[in-house]
Order: sequence, then C-alpha cells, then structure tokens
Amino acid sequence: MMPYERLSWDSDFFGFEVYRIQHGHADVAQCLSALKGKARLVYLAAGVETPTTLLEAYNGRLVDIKTTFEKNVEGPGPLSPFISSYTTDPPEETLIRLGIESGVYSRFKVDDHFEEDQYKELYRLWVINSANRKIAREVLVYRRQEQLSGLITLGEKGGKGDIGLVAVDPASRGKGVGMALMAAAEAWSRQQGYHQLQVVTQGANTPACNLYQKCGFHIARIEYFYHFWL
Repeated sequence: MMPYERLSWDSDFFGFEVYRIQHGHADVAQCLSALKGKARLVYLAAGVETPTTLLEAYNGRLVDIKTTFEKNVEGPGPLSPFISSYTTDPPEETLIRLGIESGVYSRFKVDDHFEEDQYKELYRLWVINSANRKIAREVLVYRRQEQLSGLITLGEKGGKGDIGLVAVDPASRGKGVGMALMAAAEAWSRQQGYHQLQVVTQGANTPACNLYQKCGFHIARIEYFYHFWL
C-alpha cells in the first residue's frame, strides 16, 4: 500500500493538489520529500506530536487536536417535543448558517492559508449534502415557535452511531438545546441498533467538549492533525 494518497474531492474543491499521509506511516519526512512538486497541501494525523524540526523543514503547522468522544447507548429517556427530522431539500438558509457556525474551530477556519469563503462553502456543502441524505442518514433539528435553533447530523462509522455536525444558534445556547439534540441522537442510535455513539470534535472547541462530557461521553482517542504546505 502506498504510504500516501491523493484526495480527489479535496483537490477538486480547493483547486490544488491535496494528499494525505496514511495513518501510522513512520517515515513522514520521506513521504513529504516525495510529495514536493506533486502536492500543494498534505494532511497528517498522528498519535503523537510531530517534531518542530519536521514542521519547520516542510512548512507544517498543527491545525487541530482531533478528539473522538464515545459513549455506550443507554436505555430510553425523555425526549424534547421540539426535535424533529429535517426533510427540506434544499435546506433553508437558517440551517446553512447554523452549519457554518459549527465550523468556527475547524482546521479549515484556523489555517489562514484558506480563504474565509472556502471554509464557509465547505460547511454549506456539508449541510446541503446532509439534508439530502447523501452523506448523512438522518438530520434532526430543534425548532420552537417556528424558530430553528439547533442541528445535528447522524450516520454510521465503524459499526457505531456517528455524529457529524452539531450546531446551536448563539442566542439559544445555555438553554438545553444541545442536550436535547444529543439525547435525540442517542435515541436514534438505539433505534438503529447501535450500541455505541461517537462524535469527533476539535480539541480547542471547549463548548462542544464540555457538552459531550456532560452527556456522558468519554474521550476515546486524540490525534494531532497537521497541514503541510509544500
């Protein structure tokens, strides 16, 4: 197996060549050297921090401490009456704005090599392709008195229920919307027959990390995510 791979979707979206070094490949420097002149951007996810000397040699930067939370799916609990399945396609602008808001800690927002519009378009497409069920199996929203104030997208990964996007309107934070969405996600996972539910977030996203831990999730693994601009 090649130690790295070209990412077609990312390359097409950003308009330059994007590669990923396969997880766990030991000789990162050799891979980066081989990709010079071929790749503009290289992703690396590592279980340990990458030496500063390597970052300096290949114009790399830490853009995220990717944190995976997991929990065992529990028995039925109370569900909010304000949660419903979202079926509007294409989605309304309010939902798209919520999705974009959820990406403020994203590596595509943090890394200033990307334009602001690129990060926003990336999340806009994520919401659209979740609403039409291309990349999500379910989309749940929190809507009260016609006000859409929360969003969660759901799917499956590795035999577990998997949360994609979680977003709460800034004006509705601290009012139990996030907790209600997480409870609904757990209920959906149980209905689908999953015994575990997982979600990946940015280590710097303290509000999200606090929410997941409050909902009974624990940290399953941490990865250091790097961008190398060659």
